Amino acid sequence: MTAPIRLFGPATAAAPHALPQDIVGRRAEELLGPRYPQFQRMLSSFAAAGIDRRQSVVPFEWFDDRRIGWKERNDAYLAGCADLFARSAAAALDAAEWTAAEVDVIVTVSSTGVATPTLEAVCGDALGFRADALRVPVFGLGCAGGATGLTIAAQMARGAPGAKVLLVVVEACTVSFRTDRLQKADVIATVLFGDGGAACAMTAGDGPVTVAPGAQHRWPDTLGIMGWDVDDEGLGVVFDRSIPDFATARWGRRRTRPSRRWGGTGPRWTGSWRIRAGRR
Repeated sequence: MTAPIRLFGPATAAAPHALPQDIVGRRAEELLGPRYPQFQRMLSSFAAAGIDRRQSVVPFEWFDDRRIGWKERNDAYLAGCADLFARSAAAALDAAEWTAAEVDVIVTVSSTGVATPTLEAVCGDALGFRADALRVPVFGLGCAGGATGLTIAAQMARGAPGAKVLLVVVEACTVSFRTDRLQKADVIATVLFGDGGAACAMTAGDGPVTVAPGAQHRWPDTLGIMGWDVDDEGLGVVFDRSIPDFATARWGRRRTRPSRRWGGTGPRWTGSWRIRAGRR
């Protein structure tokens, strides 16, 4: 049996600008419809997604029909995600009744922009983190970042009993909205993604909420299924049409291995699963 890891929180931070889905759909039709011949066939996706509203780090007028380059996009990411980091981290610390100076390890997960120095360094002085706190920035996991971040943070807490670990996940997907690169994946991203932050605190020990051990698996020859394309205008989302069939075909053959690794009994194990697709 592995040692239990107690979780405090989670806490969240919403981006400041609301994006009602019906208004986003109408604006996307105005901007993308004349340029993308297949847009009308995809317009129903805005309603079918089951989303009422999303939040963004930038106001609605930021998405006007104009050229937006790498610098402007990344500046918006940095400002928005630093704010989301600070607010979600502070709320998680409040839930744990910890001060920032008590935190030994900070795991930061973000893949929608570039921050160097990383976000926990940008926010460190204002929040009050110790100078010797271990910083673990994680980039490139995309949609799997939150679930994988839980696994990484829990393993850090499990490997250093008594350590206080803070996990913060922040994303600003909306700054990668593209009107210059008309692909189906860009329309789907416009339908689905918003901005926000979430955080939780962990330490070894039992409690009302604990984190079960997690696992990762990387399939070979899948680099083109999900991820980013990078060009002079910024990041462009990659969603291959094979994703649903790939997940259906491959997951069933792999699902018993994590349970065996962490104490399950293979196919007869009755525990629940939390699964997120990622770049690889």
